[in-house]
Amino acid sequence: MKKLTPLVLALTLVLAACSSAAEIAIEQLAEADDEVSNVEINDGEIKVEFEDEEGGGALVIGGGEIPDGFPIPVPDGGDVTSSIAQGNSYGVIINFPESAYDELVSFYEAWVADQSVEDLFTNSFESPRSTAWGGTIGEADFAVNVIDASDTTGTPGTMLMVNWDG
Repeated sequence: MKKLTPLVLALTLVLAACSSAAEIAIEQLAEADDEVSNVEINDGEIKVEFEDEEGGGALVIGGGEIPDGFPIPVPDGGDVTSSIAQGNSYGVIINFPESAYDELVSFYEAWVADQSVEDLFTNSFESPRSTAWGGTIGEADFAVNVIDASDTTGTPGTMLMVNWDG
Protein backbone atom coordinates (compact mmCIF):
# COMPACT_ATOMS: atom_id res chain seq x y z
CA MET A 1 0.00 0.00 0.00
CA LYS A 2 1.42 3.36 -0.98
CA LYS A 3 1.62 5.74 1.98
CA LEU A 4 0.23 9.25 2.00
CA THR A 5 2.92 11.90 1.98
CA PRO A 6 4.21 12.84 5.45
CA LEU A 7 3.05 16.44 4.95
CA VAL A 8 -0.54 15.39 4.33
CA LEU A 9 -0.58 13.04 7.31
CA ALA A 10 0.96 15.65 9.61
CA LEU A 11 -1.48 18.33 8.47
CA THR A 12 -4.41 15.98 8.88
CA LEU A 13 -3.44 15.14 12.45
CA VAL A 14 -3.04 18.83 13.33
CA LEU A 15 -6.42 19.86 11.90
CA ALA A 16 -8.46 18.74 14.90
CA ALA A 17 -7.05 21.58 17.02
CA CYS A 18 -7.27 24.36 14.42
CA SER A 19 -9.50 27.39 14.14
CA SER A 20 -11.75 27.72 11.09
CA ALA A 21 -9.36 30.10 9.28
CA ALA A 22 -6.44 27.77 9.91
CA GLU A 23 -8.58 24.81 8.80
CA ILE A 24 -9.25 26.49 5.44
CA ALA A 25 -5.56 27.27 4.92
CA ILE A 26 -4.47 23.75 5.85
CA GLU A 27 -7.23 22.26 3.69
CA GLN A 28 -6.00 24.22 0.68
CA LEU A 29 -2.37 23.28 1.37
CA ALA A 30 -3.24 19.58 1.71
CA GLU A 31 -5.25 19.65 -1.51
CA ALA A 32 -2.20 21.09 -3.29
CA ASP A 33 -0.60 17.63 -2.91
CA ASP A 34 -0.98 15.81 -6.24
CA GLU A 35 -2.39 12.70 -4.52
CA VAL A 36 -5.05 14.51 -2.46
CA SER A 37 -8.32 14.94 -4.33
CA ASN A 38 -10.46 16.36 -1.51
CA VAL A 39 -10.23 17.42 2.13
CA GLU A 40 -13.37 17.91 4.22
CA ILE A 41 -13.48 19.22 7.79
CA ASN A 42 -16.83 18.91 9.59
CA ASP A 43 -17.47 19.03 13.33
CA GLY A 44 -14.10 17.58 14.32
CA GLU A 45 -14.13 14.93 11.57
CA ILE A 46 -11.39 15.24 8.98
CA LYS A 47 -11.70 13.30 5.72
CA VAL A 48 -8.85 13.22 3.22
CA GLU A 49 -9.60 11.56 -0.10
CA PHE A 50 -6.69 10.68 -2.31
CA GLU A 51 -5.99 9.28 -5.77
CA ASP A 52 -2.85 7.38 -6.70
CA GLU A 53 -1.72 4.58 -8.96
CA GLU A 54 -3.60 2.10 -6.74
CA GLY A 55 -6.91 3.88 -7.40
CA GLY A 56 -7.21 6.06 -4.34
CA GLY A 57 -8.92 5.84 -1.02
CA ALA A 58 -9.87 7.84 2.04
CA LEU A 59 -8.43 8.63 5.45
CA VAL A 60 -10.90 9.78 8.13
CA ILE A 61 -9.75 11.14 11.50
CA GLY A 62 -12.03 12.20 14.32
CA GLY A 63 -14.98 10.04 13.33
CA GLY A 64 -16.13 8.11 10.37
CA GLU A 65 -17.33 4.61 9.83
CA ILE A 66 -15.89 1.19 9.28
CA PRO A 67 -15.03 1.15 5.54
CA ASP A 68 -17.27 -0.83 3.19
CA GLY A 69 -15.85 -4.27 2.55
CA PHE A 70 -13.86 -4.35 5.81
CA PRO A 71 -12.72 -8.00 5.95
CA ILE A 72 -12.36 -8.45 9.73
CA PRO A 73 -15.41 -8.53 12.01
CA VAL A 74 -15.73 -5.67 14.50
CA PRO A 75 -18.10 -5.92 17.48
CA ASP A 76 -20.80 -3.29 17.95
CA GLY A 77 -20.64 -0.73 20.73
CA GLY A 78 -17.60 1.32 19.80
CA ASP A 79 -16.98 4.75 18.29
CA VAL A 80 -14.79 4.87 15.17
CA THR A 81 -12.13 7.53 15.71
CA SER A 82 -10.22 7.01 12.47
CA SER A 83 -10.28 4.82 9.40
CA ILE A 84 -8.40 4.34 6.17
CA ALA A 85 -9.32 2.43 3.05
CA GLN A 86 -7.16 2.10 -0.04
CA GLY A 87 -7.78 -0.70 -2.48
CA ASN A 88 -7.67 -3.95 -0.49
CA SER A 89 -5.96 -2.32 2.52
CA TYR A 90 -7.94 -1.14 5.52
CA GLY A 91 -7.41 0.13 9.02
CA VAL A 92 -9.67 1.37 11.82
CA ILE A 93 -9.25 2.68 15.34
CA ILE A 94 -12.33 2.28 17.52
CA ASN A 95 -12.86 3.37 21.11
CA PHE A 96 -14.93 1.16 23.42
CA PRO A 97 -15.85 1.49 27.09
CA GLU A 98 -13.12 0.37 29.50
CA SER A 99 -15.26 -2.62 30.50
CA ALA A 100 -15.07 -4.01 26.93
CA TYR A 101 -11.40 -5.05 27.13
CA ASP A 102 -11.93 -8.68 28.20
CA GLU A 103 -14.89 -9.11 25.84
CA LEU A 104 -12.84 -7.84 22.87
CA VAL A 105 -9.92 -10.11 23.75
CA SER A 106 -12.26 -13.13 23.90
CA PHE A 107 -13.95 -12.09 20.63
CA TYR A 108 -10.64 -11.91 18.71
CA GLU A 109 -9.17 -15.03 20.34
CA ALA A 110 -12.20 -16.94 18.99
CA TRP A 111 -12.01 -15.21 15.59
CA VAL A 112 -8.29 -15.99 15.16
CA ALA A 113 -8.88 -19.62 16.23
CA ASP A 114 -11.51 -19.97 13.46
CA GLN A 115 -9.16 -18.68 10.73
CA SER A 116 -6.43 -20.48 8.81
CA VAL A 117 -3.68 -18.14 9.95
CA GLU A 118 -0.11 -18.56 8.76
CA ASP A 119 2.79 -17.08 10.71
CA LEU A 120 0.48 -16.29 13.65
CA PHE A 121 1.91 -14.11 16.37
CA THR A 122 0.27 -13.10 19.62
CA ASN A 123 1.45 -10.75 22.34
CA SER A 124 -0.01 -9.85 25.67
CA PHE A 125 1.34 -7.24 28.07
CA GLU A 126 0.38 -6.23 31.59
CA SER A 127 1.47 -2.59 31.45
CA PRO A 128 -0.07 -1.13 29.48
CA ARG A 129 -2.58 -3.96 29.42
CA SER A 130 -2.81 -5.01 25.77
CA THR A 131 -3.25 -8.04 23.56
CA ALA A 132 -2.30 -8.34 19.90
CA TRP A 133 -2.63 -10.90 17.11
CA GLY A 134 -1.29 -10.86 13.59
CA GLY A 135 -0.35 -13.04 10.69
CA THR A 136 -1.40 -13.95 7.20
CA ILE A 137 -4.76 -15.21 5.98
CA GLY A 138 -4.58 -16.29 2.36
CA GLU A 139 -2.74 -13.48 0.59
CA ALA A 140 -3.48 -10.81 3.22
CA ASP A 141 -1.67 -9.68 6.35
CA PHE A 142 -3.67 -8.63 9.39
CA ALA A 143 -3.09 -7.19 12.85
CA VAL A 144 -5.53 -6.70 15.71
CA ASN A 145 -4.58 -4.80 18.88
CA VAL A 146 -6.76 -4.37 21.98
CA ILE A 147 -5.34 -1.76 24.38
CA ASP A 148 -6.51 -0.59 27.79
CA ALA A 149 -6.27 3.11 26.97
CA SER A 150 -6.71 4.09 30.62
CA ASP A 151 -3.24 2.61 31.24
CA THR A 152 -1.71 4.89 28.60
CA THR A 153 -3.83 8.05 28.55
CA GLY A 154 -5.46 8.12 31.97
CA THR A 155 -8.85 8.33 30.25
CA PRO A 156 -10.99 5.24 30.86
CA GLY A 157 -11.55 3.25 27.71
CA THR A 158 -10.42 0.42 25.49
CA MET A 159 -8.89 1.09 22.08
CA LEU A 160 -9.22 -1.41 19.24
CA MET A 161 -6.90 -1.11 16.22
CA VAL A 162 -7.57 -3.44 13.29
CA ASN A 163 -5.51 -3.53 10.07
CA TRP A 164 -5.80 -5.60 6.91
CA ASP A 165 -3.44 -5.40 3.97
CA GLY A 166 -4.70 -7.62 1.18
